[in-house]
Amino acid sequence: MGVPDLEVVPAEGGSNFRELTIDGRRAAFADGQSGQRLLFIESGGHGYSLASRNIDDATLQVLAT
Repeated sequence: MGVPDLEVVPAEGGSNFRELTIDGRRAAFADGQSGQRLLFIESGGHGYSLASRNIDDATLQVLAT
């Protein structure tokens, strides 16, 4: 689900975040509190997040496009 005007930053308690651009959109990777890997990305003025376990950043980046 999209959330209007969501800042592209890791969730509260996230750590080790890295900002980048994916297909011209702002994005950030982070480690979640429960051991999952998080990807936050902006699209059309909304923020979206993908949470995963055992999926590397490169694969998450492909899923976000």
